[in-house]
Amino acid sequence: MNVNSLLSGVDVLAHHGEASGPLGSVQHDSRCVGVGDVFVARRGVDVDGHSFLDAAARAGAGLLVVEEAPRPGTVAANVPWVQVSSSAVALGDIAANQHGRPTERMDVVGITGTNGKTTTAFLMEGAMQSSERSTGVVGTVLTRWPGHVESLGMTTPDAIALHSLFGRMSADGVDTAVMEVSSHALDQHRVDAVDFDVAAFTNLGRDHLDYHGSLLEYAAAKRRFFTEVLPAGSHPRGAVINVDDAAGDALAGECGTPVVRMGRAAGPGRDLYAADIHSSLGGIEATIVSDWGRAEVHSSLVGEHNLMNVLTAVGCGLLLDVSLDDLVSGIGGVAHVPGRLQSVPGAEDFHILVDYAHTDDALTATLSSLKPLTPGRLIVVFGCGGDRDPGKRALMGAVVARYADVAIVTSDNPRTEDPESIIADVVAGLDGFPALGANARRGYLLVVDRGEAIHRAIEIASPGDVVLLAGKGHEATQELADRVIAFDDSAVAMEALASRGGGR
Repeated sequence: MNVNSLLSGVDVLAHHGEASGPLGSVQHDSRCVGVGDVFVARRGVDVDGHSFLDAAARAGAGLLVVEEAPRPGTVAANVPWVQVSSSAVALGDIAANQHGRPTERMDVVGITGTNGKTTTAFLMEGAMQSSERSTGVVGTVLTRWPGHVESLGMTTPDAIALHSLFGRMSADGVDTAVMEVSSHALDQHRVDAVDFDVAAFTNLGRDHLDYHGSLLEYAAAKRRFFTEVLPAGSHPRGAVINVDDAAGDALAGECGTPVVRMGRAAGPGRDLYAADIHSSLGGIEATIVSDWGRAEVHSSLVGEHNLMNVLTAVGCGLLLDVSLDDLVSGIGGVAHVPGRLQSVPGAEDFHILVDYAHTDDALTATLSSLKPLTPGRLIVVFGCGGDRDPGKRALMGAVVARYADVAIVTSDNPRTEDPESIIADVVAGLDGFPALGANARRGYLLVVDRGEAIHRAIEIASPGDVVLLAGKGHEATQELADRVIAFDDSAVAMEALASRGGGR
């Protein structure tokens, strides 16, 4: 691709030299640069790409993209460069240009919020497929489209990987893409060059404060999706916003596109809500009420918080002109979402569920949904990740103490922190919740080893109980101080069931 095509839409402030011949791949890691490649010097959280301009030039870069003009002597004089106002923003445009701006050739739905992104994305995938659309999903658990399944290891990939994926999807005939959009991606401008048709907001809770620093900054990152990124698209259809959430209600008044105001029940100004709700451990039944009509939905997903995810998916589909009947049919066909209140088979007279809930807000949604559905005790195994926001640990403990009958506090991904220290932070939130004594029906236990904690929970489960393994969900590994080990909550639970002899 020539330099003019590659830099189309990029805010170029100055340039030096002329790139000779076609340019190669776009890179933001100097170690990946080959002859003729474009190196974008991006300012990261820990590393500034401008420190590696010479390395990129010596590797044969055909063009450098910088925010600061290289200092004399930093790179050879014959290496061309362009100065841009923001290399993070430029990276997105350049990556999109390299792949022919594939998102302009498909409908793209972006889902953001603290909780529910993954579940809503899977529901959207099912809903779109019911209308015979070829659909791709980009998210935390996996990225897939017909004939392809990949795991990227993060909620939203960097701009280079993202537009490469969209290019491959488009080449394979995908006409609708659904993606999870993280606050990190919004803050770092990874998705600015994606041509979104619809954006959805699920809720705002406490998360990622180790990165954003404050809840206000976290909220601001989410907000720019609706005030800057979506309106900048070539043909935005609108936004679906949960107005039951206070942040969502405020956001609905700031959004730069039409808004579908969504809530659990009828209320002032709501365009989409549910009625006649029936929830059980077997799933959800409800009537969807909208400005587009009414329809019955039957979902095997557990918990009324998942009803909000169903409503969000319906709203997105309606904005894409999919019929309400097709939407509820497709959503009803989604049997489960990996690691999101996913049932572990084999327990005969009690239930085991694995869930990714790893914030106080997510635990509140999950436990408040499960508590009224649990005929026996609600037993919760949970912990908190190390090297992450420590302020949420006691908050998570308080939530579990409010809803659970038995809490087993254990390790999540301790990373470089002492697991026992993390657990002590959690226990501070269990104030007033008793230690579990011999033959007691209510209280908490401390079991540092997560495998032992899961075995203990299943060992003490009685008929009618619900055992929730919270925090890791779909994850198949555990991050320790010196290594990453294979660890899957569902697999460990099945081992524990086998040791117990099933659910008897």
